Amino acid sequence: MSRFQKFATFRLLLARPGAEQIATYTALFLFAFLLRFYRLFDLDLNFDETILLLIAKSSYREIIDICKLDNFTPLYPWLVKSWITISSDAHWHRLLGAILGSLTPPLAFILGRELYDRRLGWLLGIATSLSVPLVFFSQMVRMYNIQPFWICLSLLAFIKALQTNRWRYWLLIAFANLVGYYMYFFMVFVFFAEFFILCLRFKTHLKRYLRPFVSQLPYFFGVVLWFVPTLGRVTQVEGEFWVPPLSWEGLGGVWLFMGIGSDFRDHYALAFLLNMPFLAGFLLALPAVIRNEKLRIVLIIYGLVIAFFVGVSILGQSFFSNGYLYFLTPLYLIIVIAGWLSMRNRFLRNAGVTPVSYTHLRAHETSLHLVCRLLLE
Repeated sequence: MSRFQKFATFRLLLARPGAEQIATYTALFLFAFLLRFYRLFDLDLNFDETILLLIAKSSYREIIDICKLDNFTPLYPWLVKSWITISSDAHWHRLLGAILGSLTPPLAFILGRELYDRRLGWLLGIATSLSVPLVFFSQMVRMYNIQPFWICLSLLAFIKALQTNRWRYWLLIAFANLVGYYMYFFMVFVFFAEFFILCLRFKTHLKRYLRPFVSQLPYFFGVVLWFVPTLGRVTQVEGEFWVPPLSWEGLGGVWLFMGIGSDFRDHYALAFLLNMPFLAGFLLALPAVIRNEKLRIVLIIYGLVIAFFVGVSILGQSFFSNGYLYFLTPLYLIIVIAGWLSMRNRFLRNAGVTPVSYTHLRAHETSLHLVCRLLLE
């Protein structure tokens, strides 16, 4: 078979229904995985990873009991336990995080396409592949690496459910939120934000709440099973968490973290300068949010989840930490990129989208601190 015939055969395969989408998802997954795999094994296990791996060596039943005494939900330790039964090699541990973290970009592409257009889908897929915090947390054995996937899936299902009112989408919301909750406790804030939007949309039309209410019953009962012991644990250890009290500096740090991923060890002028494309895109998105209901939903969920973190941190134990809010990064990137895409001037649009999509930092962990630098290799 000649080269031309091989190329023609390849084009015919891509022309089949769904083939192009599968190729897109595969390409984004592999691109994200290669970025996460690069120097994946350079870092030693940190304290949190070590604790999680020790927990994972217990039985499945013992993991539940341990998690009730700590601040874990049990599903991710179960997943790690299943993974390390295949191999106990230290490199194998890290590989799990890279694979789970690489699941977000293909789903981000689908979400971006649904929210705005195909351009946003591609740019969001690329941005979530390159994003500093998303890459960094995908290179460690922690529940953070898979959580952006669940919030993207929940948001996608929520948008589709509001459009179609089909049972499958309402049930998919319940599935994504419940699995996400049992991997990461603060996913419950996403459900509260979606419920708030539902109330704004349906208001007093009680019949319209039937499908959402019935479909979320499994989620409700599933959350209650773990919510009660978690609240008791939080009350017992209040003031003992390694999270500083809420401050204006902490609020500002979240914006830097979701953009460039670091404040460069308190070099705020440099951090602010490199973060300008993200901040400008976020502000430019506000007029587009007024015109586009789907983007408005993203902004409301993003803002409400942060507000819930702030409220809880003010009323009791502070949970306002960059790592805890990391799973909101895809939502932040949606708003930023949509803001630049809304620009009519092509030069300005490209001037904003390019640094947002391709600014890439690497995080290297030492025994004392994190050092972030520009990836110039």
